[in-house]
Amino acid sequence: MTITCPTCRHVVDLGEAASCKCPNCGEVVSAPVSAATPPAPPRPDPATMPAPQPPTVPVTGASETPAPSPTRAASIVAFVGGLLFCVPMVTQLVGICAALFALLRRRLPNERVALAWVGLILSIAALSAWVFFTLYAMNVSTTASFFAAAPRPARIDADGWERTGELIDEMERIHRAATAYYRDYKRWPDGVEPLAGRSLPRRFTMSPRITYRPVPPTETFSTDWALIVSEPVLYDTDGEPLKEPHRLVLHLNGKVDVLTEAEVKKLLAAQPTE
Repeated sequence: MTITCPTCRHVVDLGEAASCKCPNCGEVVSAPVSAATPPAPPRPDPATMPAPQPPTVPVTGASETPAPSPTRAASIVAFVGGLLFCVPMVTQLVGICAALFALLRRRLPNERVALAWVGLILSIAALSAWVFFTLYAMNVSTTASFFAAAPRPARIDADGWERTGELIDEMERIHRAATAYYRDYKRWPDGVEPLAGRSLPRRFTMSPRITYRPVPPTETFSTDWALIVSEPVLYDTDGEPLKEPHRLVLHLNGKVDVLTEAEVKKLLAAQPTE
C-alpha cells in the first residue's frame, strides 16, 4: 500500500505495515483509519444462541368494549311516537314514556337527547288535541241525545213537520197522475175523479186538507198555474218551524212553494178559475 507523506509529499510504500518512516524526511507516516480493513466479527456459536421468542403485542389503555351510540333507541322511539300524531292516544303515550326514559336515566358520554325533547313536545301536543277532540265529541253527542230524548210540545205533535211532508207527498202524487192524463188526452183533468182507476187507485180519495184547481184552456201551457193548494201549515218543506201559518202551492211544473196567506190570496186572485 503506498501513501503520500504529508510533510514532504514523497510517496512512501507502507507494504503490509500500518506505519513507517518516510525515507526522504524521516516523518512517521501512518495509513488512514478508513483505509484500514476492519477485523471480521466473531461468528456466534449456535449452541449459545437464545431460542426465538414470539412477537409481543403492545398493551394499550384503550377499552375493549365498542364506543356507545351518540343517540339511544329510546330517543328515536320518542321522536317516532311524536310524529305519528294521526294515531290517537297510543303513539302519544308511547312517545311520552320513551322520552321520559331517555331524559331521566343516566346518560352516556356525549349522548344526544334532542330527539327525545322533540318527541316529548310533539307527543304532549298531539295527546292534548286528541283529548280535547274526544271530550268535544262526547259533549256534542250527549247534548244531541238529551234534546232527542226530550218530550216535544203538544203543538209539535199536533201540527208537526210530518203533516207538511204528508201533504207534499199527496200533492206530488196527484200531479204525477194529472201529468199522465195530460199526455194521453192533451188536456188537464177537471178534478181528481178522472184519475181514479188510472194513475191513482180506484178508491182514491183526496185529502180535505188540499184543494185541486182545474186548469183553464188558456193556461194549458202555463208553468206557474197553481194546480193544488193546501191548508195552512206551521212547518216548511225542510222541517223548520214558520213564524206564521203558510200554505203549500204546487204549480203545473211540479214545483212546490211555501207562501204566506197574503201571497196565496194574491196568486189566486191573479189566476181565477172558470
